[in-house]
Amino acid sequence: METHVRETGDMVRVLEITADASDLETDVRLAEKKQQKLTVRRGFRPGHVPMKMIRRICASEIQDIVVQELVEEVYEDMVGQNREYRTIGKPREIQCNYKLGGDLHIQIEFYVLPKLELKDLAGQVVEVPVSSVSNKLIEYVKRIRMIPFLSTRPLQEDERIGELNAGMFDKVTYKSENIDPETGFVLIGGRSEDVKEYNFGEAILISDAVHELGEIFEGHSVGNQIVLNQNDDSSDLVRLDSMDSDLRIEILAAERYEWPEIDDEWAAKISDHSVDSPEELDEWAQEYLENILGELSEELVEVMVKERMVALHPFTIPEGFMEQAKSLMSDELHAVVKELEITDRLRRDMRWMLLLRALSEELKTTLWDSPDTDALSIDADMESSDEVEILSRLVDQFEVKEVPATELIMMRIVANRNLP
Repeated sequence: METHVRETGDMVRVLEITADASDLETDVRLAEKKQQKLTVRRGFRPGHVPMKMIRRICASEIQDIVVQELVEEVYEDMVGQNREYRTIGKPREIQCNYKLGGDLHIQIEFYVLPKLELKDLAGQVVEVPVSSVSNKLIEYVKRIRMIPFLSTRPLQEDERIGELNAGMFDKVTYKSENIDPETGFVLIGGRSEDVKEYNFGEAILISDAVHELGEIFEGHSVGNQIVLNQNDDSSDLVRLDSMDSDLRIEILAAERYEWPEIDDEWAAKISDHSVDSPEELDEWAQEYLENILGELSEELVEVMVKERMVALHPFTIPEGFMEQAKSLMSDELHAVVKELEITDRLRRDMRWMLLLRALSEELKTTLWDSPDTDALSIDADMESSDEVEILSRLVDQFEVKEVPATELIMMRIVANRNLP
């Protein structure tokens, strides 16, 4: 039997097991005996079905036992007992060629913490966005606090998607297809029956790229078709299957919240009953936003330090590992959060946590006067209190520079605090 491990990515290793049929004779006999104990057939006492019958009727089960036990034994010997591998997540089978009585070839993919070295943080700068409160931001916070109490309606013929303040939270249903740039015909395999939804309000929370996708829909109405050519910078936002094609988007439906005129009752409801008239509401919103921005100043520094640390220490997170991480999220969260948002947020959080674990000893040595293990325990079971302490010390290593913030950044901050 031959075994070896090869590296196929920053976090991916593949354990390969190859064995001749003669190498597996003992494994097969033991598996047959185990299966015999489990097999019940009429006319035979439990556990006493003849071995010839066991081999004939339970070949698949015996194969599974051989593979499972061999993989567990080899994995523990080659990986589990090897301190070189700082494993994370669960191993998964990516290839298995084995029939009872034949040769065996198995590949097991497993994940490890990436090999990273702490970069010199001297002179590193993080730019923290700061902004004054604009009229648009005041309007935004009022509307975002109204949403939980409102229903949506289809857009009217004279209304356009994303227009002014009324369209801040429009929802668009659309489908897309890849077409030939010259003829406009749909390419083979280029049509998808999948109907997609774009939500202007949620897009703010996800990423700049997803938010900018809304610009494609702005000014259009239901029934419009939009063609993005292969040279259009926005084409990447909709993930073209082929860069040799154009993308045609058809808007199937659009909804808008029913925005009522704000009266005394609405003013009280939006402001948590802090004011009782529309005139006082704007003053309340101004103060409310100023307080939010003040409270978040320290938090923003930490966010920017995280992003900068990740940018300084790049590595690729394998899709298989991401799928495992998503599978551990609650059904309730999957029900209320869009798949794209789940993936994007989870990937950001996962990259930061993996970075912390990969650099654990170096961070401890660099950020503390001495690598005293009693000062902080950083391992695969890192606690939130450890992360807070590390992050606090990392912030001290960076120079903080205030920069003007766009309204989009400020809206994103407000949305994180207010979206239902």
